[in-house]
Amino acid sequence: MNTDPTDDIYKRYVLLENENTNLKNEYAVLQSELIKTNATLEIYKQRLFCKKSERFTDDDETPSLFNEAEFEAENPQAEEP
Repeated sequence: MNTDPTDDIYKRYVLLENENTNLKNEYAVLQSELIKTNATLEIYKQRLFCKKSERFTDDDETPSLFNEAEFEAENPQAEEP
């Protein structure tokens, strides 16, 4: 029984091409997960190590900068007699 070597080479090529496509897809997924993980890590680092006035709130992922003078200037209240 004589097999054509080009058939074996082509089969091997198709297998390698499929493996390459699968690895590219897996790489894209892992890269996306890495980006999300790094973003989460930065949030936690900022919560842990930043100045107290710049810390994030628990319900929001934006910095909680509270300056009473700025708050009162932006939200004037009626003068009490």
